[in-house]
Amino acid sequence: MRSRLLAVGLSLLTVLVTLIVFGLSGKAATIPVAGLNGTDAIVTDRNGNVIKDTSTLSRWEEYAINYHWAIEDGEPVAAGDTAIVTLPDGATAIRDLSFNLKDDNGMVIGTFTIKEGAKSGTITFNDRFSHIGTNRDGTLNFFVEGTTSSETGNYDWLINKNGWISDFNQHGQPTTLTWNIAFNPQGKDLGQVTVNDTLSAKQVFIPTSVQANTGLYNEAGNFVSSGQISPQVTVNDQTITFHFSDVHTAVDMTYQTTLTDVSEGANSWQNAATLNGVTVSGNISWGGSGTGNGNESPQETGIVQLIKTDATTGTKLAGAVYELQDSQQQVLRTGLKTDTDGELTIGDLEPGEYQLIETQAPTGYELNTQPIPFRVTDTTTIVHVAQTDIPKVVPPKLGQVILTKVATSTDTRLSGAMYELRDHTGAVVQTRLTTNANGQLTVSELKPGTYSFVETKAPIGYELNTTPVTFTITTDQTTAVAVTAEDTKIPTTNPSEPTNPETPTNPEQPGEPTLPETPTEPSKPGEPTKPTTPAQPGEPTKPTAPTAPNEPEHPVKPGQPSQPIKPIVPGLPDQPQQPNRPLIPALPIKPGEPARPAQPEQPTKPDGQTTNSSQTEAEHPAGQTDSSTTAGSTDTTDNQPLTPGLQANTGVTGVTNANGSTDLPQTDERSTVNWQMVISVIGIWGLIIGYTWFKHRH
Repeated sequence: MRSRLLAVGLSLLTVLVTLIVFGLSGKAATIPVAGLNGTDAIVTDRNGNVIKDTSTLSRWEEYAINYHWAIEDGEPVAAGDTAIVTLPDGATAIRDLSFNLKDDNGMVIGTFTIKEGAKSGTITFNDRFSHIGTNRDGTLNFFVEGTTSSETGNYDWLINKNGWISDFNQHGQPTTLTWNIAFNPQGKDLGQVTVNDTLSAKQVFIPTSVQANTGLYNEAGNFVSSGQISPQVTVNDQTITFHFSDVHTAVDMTYQTTLTDVSEGANSWQNAATLNGVTVSGNISWGGSGTGNGNESPQETGIVQLIKTDATTGTKLAGAVYELQDSQQQVLRTGLKTDTDGELTIGDLEPGEYQLIETQAPTGYELNTQPIPFRVTDTTTIVHVAQTDIPKVVPPKLGQVILTKVATSTDTRLSGAMYELRDHTGAVVQTRLTTNANGQLTVSELKPGTYSFVETKAPIGYELNTTPVTFTITTDQTTAVAVTAEDTKIPTTNPSEPTNPETPTNPEQPGEPTLPETPTEPSKPGEPTKPTTPAQPGEPTKPTAPTAPNEPEHPVKPGQPSQPIKPIVPGLPDQPQQPNRPLIPALPIKPGEPARPAQPEQPTKPDGQTTNSSQTEAEHPAGQTDSSTTAGSTDTTDNQPLTPGLQANTGVTGVTNANGSTDLPQTDERSTVNWQMVISVIGIWGLIIGYTWFKHRH
């Protein structure tokens, strides 16, 4: 039992020792590398002058720093191993920085990183040196700034300039620079001041970024703002001129530039500002570079060739940028770019698995992030790979149109005009577009093309103008298209004249006929008038022969209708309608032929009673008069004209007066009303009115 426990214990100890050994051997190590101490660095200013005393490095300046490093022969280097890079005294990192170190073939051997404000950085090696054991050395170059401030309260300068990176893109590359120009620190009354500033290449001035503050410098040397001043700015190529009209304080001004190209390695941008013959320059640096090489045993290497083309046309594409990765997706090389023939050739590849990843597409194309895997097996065959890119779909620029509605000749803005928008084919795009209180309507997001506005509703008091208002949106439209439309005011109608010709001045209500009356003169058939109060009758005149009545359409024999119709009380029709034909002015005894003239009826008094103007021959023989009537006396009876169509009784004669006039015969009392005739007339009228109403209803 004891031997078994001992055996188990030894086994566990062996496993533990193995894990510890392999764990330690797999852990990244910090390897000794010569030439990376601060005292080994060579520091130069912007003019290339070597700075021996790095403790004097100014915080307002940037300096280039260079190392030459080496790894002792036989020192093992595995992927993940690091080396420490120390900055000189008086120097500090300007900003976060990271870049690759490459050998002469462009193969990445490691990466350098440093943080803003740090005093040291780190090189992290990959496995490139794992099989190279001799002559391993390289270089390292980047930018730092000093830590020494200028003497407090020293304002013995006229103009000063510096700058910094103010914005980066998604890949960590700078895109925008901010430049600072300060002048007149002592606050002298300089009056008009002109500052000329010249930009170095690959910078574009941003006019809207200028900001100038007025103020003073405190005892600590810091600028304290008290206001602002606006210079007049002009640009001539790469030279910017700032003109100030009245300067009597210290001025601190900033502006920005956009970078048009940033290389993969070290970059530097300069500006030179001049005031009253004094020129100062500013410098902004970014990036860095590094190398690393070594000797290795002779070994055959392979080659891969990539062809880049347009996915649609097959055109070969230049400017596609790739990075090379190994089987573990570790980046081996970057910045590999296709040439003008769309080709990219990579050599010195050891047998193994690789892949290419596009990091930047050619201009105008979508980035293709699909990996391109390939294998290198020997050195006798070139590995051929290919990839296509899809052109970017550029949406058309959308335009805008503003229509202004005005009154003709007055330019008065009109609201409430309604329009519909049509395209070049006449199809309606939008409807119910209405002008606002300012007489305008706006339509946005219009694709390039030809359109027209068509008015569908005019403003109140104006005539509709259906003439299309045509306009065009172009592909390069940058401002709104402005169009104008006019409407004419509706003319004002004279109040003394009728405005509606269809409205009669004396409208008759159809369907409301009244009993016929004996007119003073025969009236035009079919135009009966409403009864009026009769006037005092004058001397009667001999009645004229009645006109022949028009033949009624489909006459019905009076008193013997085929279908008796109940008479409708005159004046109360069911639904009045305008008759198609005028009513017959007289009552014929038989339809179609005039009745034998009869003795005229006595006119109707206003109260509805009637009197006879004469009596029958039996009562008054011809030539005799009533004893109550004397020659020359005035007729006191009511008298109205005879009913058209009824002949007067020629058997009645008058009495000649002393003055030669003749009076009609009169009786000493009113005769009895002939009710039979009245009832007959009313019945015939009722039948005709009822028949007419029935005919128009059916």
